[in-house]
Amino acid sequence: MKLIILTKKNILYEGKINSIKVPGKKNCFHILKNHIPIVTILSIGKITIYYRYNEKKIIYLNNEGILELKNNKITILID
Repeated sequence: MKLIILTKKNILYEGKINSIKVPGKKNCFHILKNHIPIVTILSIGKITIYYRYNEKKIIYLNNEGILELKNNKITILID
């Protein structure tokens, strides 16, 4: 899958990933390859990016955001 995390000023992350765990409004959820298309609001919390087997990168969010997933491309907009 391809992931891009954007703010108003710059790109925080861009690259290929295996999966991602994000903070939803009620609970965290994990997105894997070939997930159905979704658009959702993200809560304050952390995003965990799994980009290789047993390797991860964690980005801490200060504010809410929006996630869009379509055709294995994830776009996250955060403040």
